[in-house]
Parts: sequence; C-alpha cells; structure tokens
Amino acid sequence: MMDDPRHLPPNVTPFGAVKRKRARQSEELRRLFRFAGDIEPVNDVPYLIKGWLAPRSLAVLYGPANVGKTFLALDIAHALAQGRSWAGCRVRPAPVLYITLEGGAGFERRVSALEGPRFWVLSAPMCFMDARRDPTWLSEAVEELAQEEGDFGLIVIDTLARAMVPGDENSSQDMGRLVASAELLKERTGACVLLIHHTGKSAAQGARGHSSLRAAIDTEIEVTKEDGAEIIEAKATKQRDMVAGRTFHYRLREVVLGEDRDGDPVTSCIVERAAEGEESRQAKVKGKAEIALQALHTAIERHGVVRNGPDYPERKTVTKEEWRACADLHGLFEGMSDDTAKRTFNRALAELNHKAIARSFNGIWWPV
Repeated sequence: MMDDPRHLPPNVTPFGAVKRKRARQSEELRRLFRFAGDIEPVNDVPYLIKGWLAPRSLAVLYGPANVGKTFLALDIAHALAQGRSWAGCRVRPAPVLYITLEGGAGFERRVSALEGPRFWVLSAPMCFMDARRDPTWLSEAVEELAQEEGDFGLIVIDTLARAMVPGDENSSQDMGRLVASAELLKERTGACVLLIHHTGKSAAQGARGHSSLRAAIDTEIEVTKEDGAEIIEAKATKQRDMVAGRTFHYRLREVVLGEDRDGDPVTSCIVERAAEGEESRQAKVKGKAEIALQALHTAIERHGVVRNGPDYPERKTVTKEEWRACADLHGLFEGMSDDTAKRTFNRALAELNHKAIARSFNGIWWPV
C-alpha cells in the first residue's frame, strides 16, 4: 500500500523504488572491483620529460628571488616543444603554452635568447581565484588551439603569486581556489600545469604559502644556488608517481641579442648544462650548524624510522623534537636560555636546509 504512488504525497519516492536504485548502484560499483592478484603492472608510463614531468599533472618549480627560475622554466618549455632531451632525459615532444604574468620586456629578451623557440606565449593578466572565469576561458582557448597544434603537453604559469591576486597565499581557502583552477586546466587540456613559485621567508619551510599546495601537486622542483657559486641546482624534491631526488646542474650563460640606441649591448641568459663533474659539492658548515648536523646523524642512529608516503625519502628520518634532544646532548645549547636555544636551533636548521645538507617535510627531517 505504501509503495503505491497513488497514496503518496507529491515529490515522495516510493521506498521500493529507492531500494531498487540502491541495488543498481551497488551492482555497478561491484563490477568495478578487481582482485589484486590479477592486476598487471603498467610498464609504459606516460611522460613529458622522463623522470621529471608527466602529462595531466600539477607541478611546482620554486626557489628564491633571482635564482633563475624563469630561465629554467623557459629551457624546459623550449626542450619539450622541440623534442630534444632535457637534463639527459628522454622527452616526448608536445605543444607548450607559457603564460607570463610578470616580466615585461625582460621576459621577451629571455625568449629571444632561445634558438628557434617553438612554444606559445600568453602575456596577459589572469586570476585563478574563480575557476568559472579565467581558468575556464583559458581552457577553452587551449582546447581550440589544440585542434590545430595537437594536445598541449605543458602549460607554465609564471608566477603563482600573480595568478592568486587578490588572494592570500597563506589562506587554505584561497590556495584551495588556486589549486581547483589549476586542476580544471589540467583536466580540460590533459597537460602538465607547472606553477612558478617563490621560497618562503625560511628556506626550511620550502615553497611559500599554505601547505595544501604541496599536498595537491604531483611534482615539486626546488631551485637553489650557493652564495657566490656559479652552478645552480634543480632538484625533484617530490614525485607522486616517479622517483624523487633527481638533480640537474646548470649555469646561466650570457648571450648578446643586439645593441640599444646608444650602441650598448642588449643581453639575456640561457641555461647551459654543467659539465660532468662540475656539480656543486655539498657545502661545508661550521659552528652551531656543524654541531646540529652531528646531532642529526646521532638522532638518525638512535630514533630513525623509515616513513611511508611520497613526501618522505626511502631511508630513516626523525622528528624535529628527536633531533633537538640529541642536539642538547651534543652541547649545542650549553649556557643558553630556552628562547635563545630555540632561535639557535632554528637558525642551524635553516642553514642546513639552505645548503641542501638536510631536508624536511611536515616536521620530519633527514640528512641529504
């Protein structure tokens, strides 16, 4: 009687119909179940730059100001569009779009310094705070161009900070909007969306802004250079589906583009891979940082555990608290007040991280 629609109020679904709908949904889900023992490995994994970048992914390339992030991103775009190897790795050529939200004439000189660039450039203000507006229109424009050029492999957004205006990088809500927009662009185009970003106030904290960004991305590339050094290092510090830790060492070589009206040379730079054996040796540390490094190795011996997850290395790591306790045993804080000891320890950690001697994620540390 209750299942008879004639005796039910308007907009009320009969109970039997609900049960039948749930049964159909359960049956559809059941057909998707697979027995783990029957799963075969996928050996031919898609890539753009093997071991570095994959299609349909989110990536961040970050580093301190003036370290040469844009030069490196342009070199990646140039190699991918031409189909030439990059960092000694295989490349699968694909159309590339480079979106520059800052740079002006300086950016145009950087592009002109490249030999026969074949990628596309968009220089226009854009906001990624509302996925329904600029990111959607951008996706549609890329899809339209892809009908002529083929599916795009890489879309570079330089920089994340400009793409978030007027949002707050430290806000989980605003960073979530930025990630949602990048995800939309990734899914609509099938490309790797590479965000160019800056290091925070403390190098130990990695890329600037809310931690939800790092949780969302598939690839993270850190760019560093020692003070006074010529060689720059790019390192894959996170890979969701590839092995992290790959490095690329290079220098910026100046090239002359022409002369200005006064007859003075107009120059820019291009990326030049460092010769074999030129890689930066691990920097040395002294004083408090050296004691802290010794304490880190002691902490690894006493408390180190291998943690699961793509953000951790496949070796022993320790918590910051375990490291600090061992630093106390090594006499790092002798004669210091609690506040002074805290500042001393944090400065030592920042120096070790800046010199790529120690790395951290979510309060977990390990020696490099």
